[in-house]
Amino acid sequence: MLGGVAGGAVGAATVSGLSTPPAQPPGRPVVLAEGLPRIVQRIGPAVVEVRTSSLGGHSIGSGTVLTSNGLVLTNFHVISGASPAGRITVQTGTAATSGPVQPATLIGADPKADLAVIRVTNASGLVPAPLGNSDQLAVGDPVIAMGAPSGLQGTASFGIVSALDRLVRVAGPSLGLAGQGPPVTYRAIQTDAALSPGNSGGPLVDQSETVIGITSAVFEGTSGRSIGVGFAIPINDAEKLVRTMVAQYGPK
Repeated sequence: MLGGVAGGAVGAATVSGLSTPPAQPPGRPVVLAEGLPRIVQRIGPAVVEVRTSSLGGHSIGSGTVLTSNGLVLTNFHVISGASPAGRITVQTGTAATSGPVQPATLIGADPKADLAVIRVTNASGLVPAPLGNSDQLAVGDPVIAMGAPSGLQGTASFGIVSALDRLVRVAGPSLGLAGQGPPVTYRAIQTDAALSPGNSGGPLVDQSETVIGITSAVFEGTSGRSIGVGFAIPINDAEKLVRTMVAQYGPK
């Protein structure tokens, strides 16, 4: 069975279906360990913690900054519980230094893809994350997952792309007082980088220091515990939503 990267008090997503992905060609370069801190330092300022609260409870997730004026990409299930009268807040910062807590609003979403874009109110000077090309990934490529698992902002974990084009079926997100929405199915990047509740919406980063996925779910064994398998939505699948929102709300 599969469990969410943001579940219960920390958001919710469960996955109930998998398919066998096609084989990928070998021969990609391997990132050197000494290059990992540079990647984390480059992308870290573009990763935020996303919190929602409503009559139905609260949740914690992560987000990836798209523009300096406050557009943030996250999973739809991270913020869906805030509807219809809830509150969304965003906090920047690292493990050592927390930034201010700022209100945000939902401006665009693709629930079928479990993606959403929120806008931080009156934001300026945020650091956008460079977006990469998830179509260029190969099995074995090194990746870093970044986010705020269980509210621990500034967390990074290292792994590889374990599989591509993995079909996952995710339980529908909470829709506030309306209950659970319909199941969501998408093809994901599979990774062994450690993911925990609260990572949802954070970036999966490649060795070129670009975001190639949005972390979204973890696989749980029969014991109900994570077995080290996680999933991310390819960034190319978010391209249409991102382009539309940036064109409408991004810096002019």
